[in-house]
Amino acid sequence: MKRIILGLLIVSVIASAGMSQDYAIKKVWEFLPTQENPAHPWLKAQSGTNSEHDGANTMDFSSTLIRYDENRLMLFLLENGIDEANASDADKAVAEQYPDRSILWIDPDTGASMGVALTIGLQPTPDSEYYIQKCTGTHPDGPTSDRSWQLIEQWPQIGVDGDGYLYYGDKHKILRYLPDGNGGFTGPEIVFRYPEQDPPVWAVSEELHYRAWCIRSLNVKGSGDNKVMTTAARFWIDGGGIIYYTSDDGGASWTMQTHRGQDQRGGIGTGGAATLPVIDENMGEEWIFGNGFPGSDDRLYRFIRPADTTEDFQQDIAELWDPTEDPAEISDVEKYKKWNMIDVAAADGAPYIAVLTLPKWQSRNPPESNPEWEEATAWVALHSISLDPNDDFIEGDFLSSYQIAYREKDELQGVAGDEDNWDAAYLATINMSVPDGYPEGAAEILWSGGVSGFGRLVVGDVEIPTHVNEWSLF
Repeated sequence: MKRIILGLLIVSVIASAGMSQDYAIKKVWEFLPTQENPAHPWLKAQSGTNSEHDGANTMDFSSTLIRYDENRLMLFLLENGIDEANASDADKAVAEQYPDRSILWIDPDTGASMGVALTIGLQPTPDSEYYIQKCTGTHPDGPTSDRSWQLIEQWPQIGVDGDGYLYYGDKHKILRYLPDGNGGFTGPEIVFRYPEQDPPVWAVSEELHYRAWCIRSLNVKGSGDNKVMTTAARFWIDGGGIIYYTSDDGGASWTMQTHRGQDQRGGIGTGGAATLPVIDENMGEEWIFGNGFPGSDDRLYRFIRPADTTEDFQQDIAELWDPTEDPAEISDVEKYKKWNMIDVAAADGAPYIAVLTLPKWQSRNPPESNPEWEEATAWVALHSISLDPNDDFIEGDFLSSYQIAYREKDELQGVAGDEDNWDAAYLATINMSVPDGYPEGAAEILWSGGVSGFGRLVVGDVEIPTHVNEWSLF
């Protein structure tokens, strides 16, 4: 009750001063597979399968787009869409410039590639014998099913801390790469490995398998000795919750502070992705946001605890947190509906969170009752976290949205019986930051859609570059 009363007072005070600002989302640049992309010739609309990401996949896939420093972004290109063993000379030239599993430097002003920062192999460090046995069905305690394909990380994500150290989620390990001072990186080194016990401390299924090990969401913040990290598996069973880690040695090693197993839905219960933890000074609380499992749980969660404590996070109450969709009286496919939420981002100093949605699940084959769903697109939207635009004293209100002109039918993925776009659901990300010099209430948003392209957006009084270079392959 005390928290509710305090929340009402604080939110009402902030609302009276905060909503005069423009929270419209503005495009700086974007690249879609439905367009010609001379700057990124690997990005194209094509058909393919949900096959292994082993470097021979004929669909292109990207995961994290993230800011590295003032002058550079990073894009993780998982698959360039070229089977190099059976490629034309022209495609081989593209593949050489944009290798599979490469991290590209991206120009923040134009979105053009500025070269390869790092190429990560299929197996950057050896797996433990325990993990190998669990994936191949040979562990004496089970499971007996063979999932050898998971010996290669299928849906990797990257993160960057305040010192420029690069982190990579590799199945049951978190790896770190250090900048070499010449535009590249050295490493990797293993900075975290999940405890090897049967069942793991977070497992909620008797038949543990690959889903319990995945790191499909990875966020890091901090510089110097003390840093924090969150990861999530983006799955609702086998402990697919959010994990909170801390490091007191600059990121050389990490400790789980809140782990899967705290409750039946995982360490912090959700089946989707996670944000960085942010501190709300008004409430004196630490917040983490998460989304439900894409396509089946279209909810946004806020988890709270007192700031500067190690208490367990608790899910926020509906009286203070109840996110809304776009209230505009237009058709569902013309507005943000919270359909198929894939990822969510938060940043210290931003009075909102950013959400990435992909087209409504299976909308390329809509039911007869809703044929218009075929035109559903991807969206980026903002929800208030310290504002109350509709004066109902409940946070999470819809603020604004940006439509990404990509429909599920624009790029068919899968073959008969394997048509769901799981790869996009597990790879797509959104990141938000408040770069130095941005005015109050402004932020940068970076999205990557797995198969649906990537882009840079800004909110607030931020100048958008007007000069775009002419790009060339060579």
